[in-house]
Amino acid sequence: MHTRRLCLLAVLAALVAPPAAAEDDVGSAVGDRAPEISATTWLNTAEGESPLDGDVDPKLILLEFWGTWCGPCVRSMPKIQSLWDRYRDHGLLVIAITRENAGEVRGFLKEKGYTMPVGCDPSQTCIGQFALDGWPTSVILDRTMRIVWRGSPSGAEAQVEKGLGLESSPNTLLGLYLEAAAKGDKDALRQPMERLVAKAPATFDLKAWAEGALEADTPELEKPKTLKAKAACKLLDKLAKQWGDDAKRTALLQQLAGGAPSDVDLRAWIQPRYQKAYPFKTAELKELLAKKRYATIVDMFVDRAPSGSVYKLAGKDDGLVAYCDKNAPDAWTFARKATMGRMYWMSDDPPPEDFDSEAFSRDISVNGIAFDEERKRVVGIIIGGGMVTKQAAEGYARNQMARSMIMNAIAGGQALKPAKLEKKVDDELAKIVKGLKQKYG
Repeated sequence: MHTRRLCLLAVLAALVAPPAAAEDDVGSAVGDRAPEISATTWLNTAEGESPLDGDVDPKLILLEFWGTWCGPCVRSMPKIQSLWDRYRDHGLLVIAITRENAGEVRGFLKEKGYTMPVGCDPSQTCIGQFALDGWPTSVILDRTMRIVWRGSPSGAEAQVEKGLGLESSPNTLLGLYLEAAAKGDKDALRQPMERLVAKAPATFDLKAWAEGALEADTPELEKPKTLKAKAACKLLDKLAKQWGDDAKRTALLQQLAGGAPSDVDLRAWIQPRYQKAYPFKTAELKELLAKKRYATIVDMFVDRAPSGSVYKLAGKDDGLVAYCDKNAPDAWTFARKATMGRMYWMSDDPPPEDFDSEAFSRDISVNGIAFDEERKRVVGIIIGGGMVTKQAAEGYARNQMARSMIMNAIAGGQALKPAKLEKKVDDELAKIVKGLKQKYG
């Protein structure tokens, strides 16, 4: 009787319980189908229409919930814009949603040169459906409109690269580049070169990479020779020609595994090769200017060493000049913040005895700090909405300073050859280091 009663109760519970969620039910958690993306007003879109109207078929959608009233949101927007600039041609659609009306954000977007689609949702119809935990919040949707990730803007880039199937490991990218270079396949060569320029750190463990690239049963050299960075990079050049020859590849990898430095500036090695293979030319600049892709243009100037005639044409475009005038100071500030973090917070050496940590924290003013597992060491800081790790800090500072110098040059109608740009970057960063030492010891 007791058993029959339990069974009856189970049946009644099943009858009154809500039905299991259907596979296509919408929700705001990872794995759910996303709610409708709507707004009262759309900015930075064709004829003010939704960016999802028409024949749009993005591989990935990044929703950024933000507002001009929110300090962390404003500080994260440079990163979100950079994701739009860098990955839109790979299939990413960025949509920024704010609870403000168009009049409150239009001037801000114009001042900062932000071109991503922006939806104004003052009634919070869309915002409310995504159940935000705080501002800002980034949400990534796949092609089927399912939520695949939610989190802070600082973690969005890694998820975007994963969702688009873009390799981000410098170790893997170096191997892909060498393989394509040995085959002489220029079409296959471009993407690993572009990605390597974007992802190569200023301190790359070439020895560890070579050890990983060797076959497991390869015998070690009896008397490995210690290599300086310049000699190690020459061996990389040889690898680019002989990667397809098993015996020669193994011999070169053995030399690198035996004595290559662990702090090779890989970006400095790959960048001139990229510049030579794919120089930034006038036709490409004209196309980007027509689309007002100003941030992308600055990236091209940094990475691909255009001629003086390209600088001259760029300096005649009022929109680009205005963008450079407004954004050059921010790039300089980002370079300084990265240098500060590398010198004091992320340094292996303890800070000076009279180090004023409170004044330093106010001065560096970053969005967030990442610690190691024991929470004893700072391993990264968030600058402009993106995480800058200890390993990447020096390269990030150099890149941002180069961007600042190039934007000043474009706005001033000047041209900077690669060697001159390199020296100006060195000199300005040296001034920053000197000033910081005078201020903080």
